[in-house]
Amino acid sequence: MNDSIRHFRARLAALAASTLCFAGCMTDEKLTETAPDKGYVFAVTSDAKYKEGNYSAVGLDSSFTRTNIDPIHPDAAVRFFGGDDIFVINRLGRDNLQIIDKQNLKTVMQVGFPKLSNPYDVAIKDGLIYVALFAKDSILIYDQKDGSEKGAIDVHAYADSDGFAEATALKFVGEDLYAILANLDSKAYYAPTAKSTLVKIDVKAKKVAKALELSLGNPAGITYDETAGKLYIPCIGKYTESDFVTLVLDGGILSVDLATFAEGSMLATEKDLGGNVGKTLLYQGKLLFDLGVADGERILAYGISDKQITDIVKLNPYKGGGMAVDPGTRTLCIGDRMKGLRLFNLEDFKEKTASNIDLGLLPSDLAVIR
Repeated sequence: MNDSIRHFRARLAALAASTLCFAGCMTDEKLTETAPDKGYVFAVTSDAKYKEGNYSAVGLDSSFTRTNIDPIHPDAAVRFFGGDDIFVINRLGRDNLQIIDKQNLKTVMQVGFPKLSNPYDVAIKDGLIYVALFAKDSILIYDQKDGSEKGAIDVHAYADSDGFAEATALKFVGEDLYAILANLDSKAYYAPTAKSTLVKIDVKAKKVAKALELSLGNPAGITYDETAGKLYIPCIGKYTESDFVTLVLDGGILSVDLATFAEGSMLATEKDLGGNVGKTLLYQGKLLFDLGVADGERILAYGISDKQITDIVKLNPYKGGGMAVDPGTRTLCIGDRMKGLRLFNLEDFKEKTASNIDLGLLPSDLAVIR
């Protein structure tokens, strides 16, 4: 980001600070603080009851630590795509995007979305922000420089009877934007329906170019494997039976070949794995993901070629707080809502000694910033 854009945003932030109750008091002292010049973990956090939220940063190459930097929505997620901007997605009830400068960890701009639209993911391309929303029948587009609206991509054709396609995940591969349309039933507490869809979007024309109906329901995200030219899509399906205890193992991890835009062989089923799959990360031929099991959550590594499963750590039920990979220090960062930030060596998956790092509040999602 050039200096003129940063200064422009600083003026926007100053104007917004007096009207947005959760933006925090930006004192002169805090405005002069800087982040480490190397890598760090950025964590969005909340209290145990999700009534207050904040964000913190912990150095990976240094002893830098700052906790409870500024307030955010208690139900938030974080994305980072390189560059100077960190994106905090404030979800249902706040419905906006908080853009934070990675150099001083201060909010420089906030982009408001339609009320109750419930944003779930963002993607960035050529200075534009693409936003996936649960309760909107379009993927909305905004200018990364000033937050102005720049159009929309209609996905209403893929909605079920509730009128929404529930766009939950976005991923750019080259010039193409891929979007997950989970097609959940909002009339039944967002239960999965019979079909979900992966769409390939022509962003210049602002329309869907191709659509692929997926064989499993309730997809949780998209991971791109550049070497194989494939997308990996973990699909949760139904979580539990009506007793809210008995797991339903009807999901798995799909692969989609981008050359043919068709499903390939399934990497693993939930029956193979023994639990409900979650979002995946990719590191050197291994998928890293959390698995919801009857008595907690397991963090696993799954070898794509050899199908070997490695247990990394087990967390208490509903205590997962996000994952991120730092190739620079070969570190897997795991948010544990019982113990804080935990760091594991990506070579042998052993926990590092400087772990269980206090983040002020409890981690909800993580990103590695470099």
